[in-house]
Amino acid sequence: MKTKVGLRTTAAIFAIVASASVKAAVNVRGVVYDAATNLVLAGVKAELKAAALSATSDSKGLYRIASSTGIRTDMTSDIGARIRLDGTRLSFTAPEGPVADVRIVASDLQGRSEILYQGRVAPGSYWVPLSDKLRTTGLHLLETRVGSLSATHKVVVQSGRMSMQSTAPSGTPAMAGRSAAAAWDTLILSKSGYATVKVALATSSDSVPRTNMVPTTQVPEIGSLNAGVVGYATVSGGTTGGGSVAATTVKTLAEFKAAVSDKNPRVIVVEGTITATSAVQIASNKTILGKDKTAKIYGGIEMNGVNNVIVRNLNIQGVWPNTGAGDAVAVKGQAHHIWLDHLAIWDAPDGQLDITQAANYVTVSWCKFWYTNASHPHRLNGLISAGGGTQPDDWGKLKVTYHHNWFADLVDQRMPRVMYGEVHVYNNYYTSKGNGYCVGIGSYGSVLVENNYFKGVNNPISFMYDLYAWITQKGNVYDGTTGTGPNLNGKQGSRYETNQPFECKALSTVPYTYVATPTADIPTLVSKYAGPQ
Repeated sequence: MKTKVGLRTTAAIFAIVASASVKAAVNVRGVVYDAATNLVLAGVKAELKAAALSATSDSKGLYRIASSTGIRTDMTSDIGARIRLDGTRLSFTAPEGPVADVRIVASDLQGRSEILYQGRVAPGSYWVPLSDKLRTTGLHLLETRVGSLSATHKVVVQSGRMSMQSTAPSGTPAMAGRSAAAAWDTLILSKSGYATVKVALATSSDSVPRTNMVPTTQVPEIGSLNAGVVGYATVSGGTTGGGSVAATTVKTLAEFKAAVSDKNPRVIVVEGTITATSAVQIASNKTILGKDKTAKIYGGIEMNGVNNVIVRNLNIQGVWPNTGAGDAVAVKGQAHHIWLDHLAIWDAPDGQLDITQAANYVTVSWCKFWYTNASHPHRLNGLISAGGGTQPDDWGKLKVTYHHNWFADLVDQRMPRVMYGEVHVYNNYYTSKGNGYCVGIGSYGSVLVENNYFKGVNNPISFMYDLYAWITQKGNVYDGTTGTGPNLNGKQGSRYETNQPFECKALSTVPYTYVATPTADIPTLVSKYAGPQ
């Protein structure tokens, strides 16, 4: 049992006087999330049944149960015993005369005590319902003092119910044994389509910062296509793409271009292979999905100055050694809120995936990158801005998350290379043996490199360009690696670029919720789920 000293100092929740109850606030609050998507969950009923109080979570998942409670008074004369316990109702009479000191204490089998009430009352008769105050399972001594009068009762609590066993003489010592801890009350969170959650509360003013509610349908396994977006694409408004509009299936380049350039929100399903001789421009508010794991775009796509785009479950093959789109995927021109997920990207002539020109709030998840031929002269996978202090307009932008991606055969560099941006690189798998470097940082870039698995690669983390940058790393596994990385941590560089006195800071926390997979599980998990499913 927890000693609830707070009941005495926190607005005296059970304080009483003869004429009326002195009431104190119940103030239970928290936030609810969907366990499958990590998104806040509105419309959840939060309920304290014992107190007959409830509230509903708002659009931010927040709820607050606030009310008052107190001891009820009864001014009729009590001809019987001055202190008595009838079932779960404790009655007592304060004698005529001065205001009386009242103290009600429950002691468990180890002698630990819980103050249920301590205060002063005017003459009169009172009764206190104890069933919702004493909830610790086990055997207890309930000691009540009213002025100079006292009484001790032996009480048992089972399954949240209390019953009197006997009346014991005052001063009976605490009994030997052990009692299980319990709560002041139980908070019940419920919503149609979700499993009910019960949360034990220690006091009437508990804060429950986060509760995950599980859909009654099976929670998607991490890495499956049913899992939701995580990372910077969820920040500052989130990324919803085309939303819930009816999907349009496309099979030709003409159909694809018409759908992705529409000014209205669209959900576009790609079936088969679409061949593009130049980069296809994607408009805002689009979701592009591969119908199955064979759906493919040969060429490239570009998000230039647009927002709220989702591209998932697609193969995107670059045109090398043929002519065509330079980048397989390009995010640029202040594009923002882009989610790229479960893509396979290979053989681009220039960048497999470049994020540049003040783009922002991008998540790259569960993608596989590789090249098919070592003679390819530009196996440089992905830029985040450009290097050498040449892009001051990128400062304060380029907030990007890379998680659970697989950098596989023949990728040489830029996995990714980070300049100016704030980038969270976690739970990625690196197997590109014979490479130059993996994660590159420089020119005001700040990265959190966390729980990645580097296997047999060179220079897992590399600092480049002698301008201030910051590397924070933790939980990475370096399995048979060579060169820089394991000991590269903290502030890097020795100077500012001319006219760029930017204060680069460590990226040690991120403004979104995520759960990092144990690093040892990354090889199996990422090799199974990265790419189209």
